[in-house]
Amino acid sequence: LIDTKKGRIEILNKDMIMKELW
Repeated sequence: LIDTKKGRIEILNKDMIMKELW
């Protein structure tokens, strides 16, 4: 299972990258 904290950080990073790309 993935740590909730690590998972949230990964999701936040992905969201930030997507926002930067768009």
